[in-house]
Amino acid sequence: MTPHKAIKIYLFLLVIILVAASARIVTPPSSYPTGSIVSVDEGTGLHELSEQLKEKNVIRSPFWFRAAAQVLGGERDMKAGQYYLEEPESPFVLAWRIL
Repeated sequence: MTPHKAIKIYLFLLVIILVAASARIVTPPSSYPTGSIVSVDEGTGLHELSEQLKEKNVIRSPFWFRAAAQVLGGERDMKAGQYYLEEPESPFVLAWRIL
């Protein structure tokens, strides 16, 4: 096998691994609490909220929720309130709702 062909194979495998990993990151947990309400209290920090969401099985990774929240506006734009979880949502959609 030529080195050029080997590089193509390794790159293809790397892309497959990255796609599989990213699919896991953006999907909600299988034990997602559909039909429940999540409360975001006034003054709750982004780190604290992400840990609460992880404990309640709303998100898989606090890191990716915080990353999405930072991209969408950060901690200062979080809206306190109650959020009804009608159906499973990715951490990015959930961050968009709360911000």
